Amino acid sequence: MKCLYEVLEIERSADEGTIRTAYRKLALRWHPDKNQADRALAEERFKDIQNAYEILCDAHERSWYDKHRESILRSGERHQTGSTAAPAAQRPDDEVDLYRYFS
Repeated sequence: MKCLYEVLEIERSADEGTIRTAYRKLALRWHPDKNQADRALAEERFKDIQNAYEILCDAHERSWYDKHRESILRSGERHQTGSTAAPAAQRPDDEVDLYRYFS
């Protein structure tokens, strides 16, 4: 999993206005209707941008993410390096299921 701040291309200290501006800029750039040549990639990026914005624009969820950010990112690194950890269905912090913990 990529850091949500990196997804929105912002600093961790960004305020609400900066987050909103970054979201709007990236949502326009990666909207699937504007990227017909590689629609699948655009849909994936657009979804990631939306998820990052939904979490970071909510003060409570952003606080939770900030507190757990390092362990979330480490979990994603295990997936990318081919760790022999337990199967995905047995890992409670699996990156695929992360967004379900946010409202």
